[in-house]
Amino acid sequence: MARKFGLSFPLLSDSGMQVIRQYGMEGEGMEMADLGYVVIDRQGRIRAKRIDRQFGDRVELFLHYVRRAKG
Repeated sequence: MARKFGLSFPLLSDSGMQVIRQYGMEGEGMEMADLGYVVIDRQGRIRAKRIDRQFGDRVELFLHYVRRAKG
């Protein structure tokens, strides 16, 4: 995804769910992550946090938050 959209920062894939739990992104009643994202700026502030099961259909909203955090 980073290459496809020309992002210059890493994306996290957290198969052990350590970070997923810290940011409250696990699914309700499931031992797995829910679909969504957390955008964190360079100062470590959360700029957007959203569970979004249609994330793949709304990538532009994610990119909006990323661009805003970079600004």
